Amino acid sequence: MQSLIRANINHGFFLVIALFTRLIFLDLSWFCYFALMISLYQFMLLFYAFGSVIPIRYLLGSFMCLQMLVGPTLAYNGLDAYQRGSLKMQIPEDQYFLYVIPAVVLFIVGLHLRADYLKGEYIHREKMEELVENHPNLPYFLVVIGFVASFIAPFFGSDLGFLFYLLAGFKFIGAFLIIIGAQQLKPITLILVYGSGVVSSLGEAMFHDLLMWVLFLGSIFAIKYKPSNTVKLGFVFAFVILAVFIQMIKGDYREATWTAGE
Repeated sequence: MQSLIRANINHGFFLVIALFTRLIFLDLSWFCYFALMISLYQFMLLFYAFGSVIPIRYLLGSFMCLQMLVGPTLAYNGLDAYQRGSLKMQIPEDQYFLYVIPAVVLFIVGLHLRADYLKGEYIHREKMEELVENHPNLPYFLVVIGFVASFIAPFFGSDLGFLFYLLAGFKFIGAFLIIIGAQQLKPITLILVYGSGVVSSLGEAMFHDLLMWVLFLGSIFAIKYKPSNTVKLGFVFAFVILAVFIQMIKGDYREATWTAGE
């Protein structure tokens, strides 16, 4: 649990924001307030983890908060007026948050019960550099496996197709090994790997995987180059703009691709 409670974040800054939010938004219900504060804490954990670990637990917690807490909070506080009937929140605010807040908190706690201060998420950079130096073709071999798996996955049923879907992630692992282990950045490989991710997302009109792999890419770059908080804030701002843009267009885009076949 120390990865959740004793994490290296600025707790004083968090308390200032929490107090400022409560004083400014007096009309905000306590349910929405606690939902936002839980989410803010997770987002800060994710932000401060960049540069030291691949923050899988923090990323999962942040995605859960974003979808189950932040989105509904915005909906209950005015955004539902701009939604179509079937997409609006269907139950009262108190009933929703009385169930969801404990569920999200328990989900996050479960992620960290045996985390042993993020064991398994730290990268031994020297060992990885040594691995790539001793096996220079390994990253490219993983990239090829990933591309082959992506190509043949649609030809199988859901069971085997999911196996190849998992193997397709090898191309990202290979790209990460190249970033960590190579002395010079290989932009062509990154363009091929992430270009294929963009094409796949556009073809399926599903963008969750793309956003996830972009965050993992940012964490790998942060581990290698140790950016300042200012640079990390710039990355966060760009990522938020990308996510908001996708959120704005994905409804019409899915209707066009899934229904109209355009």
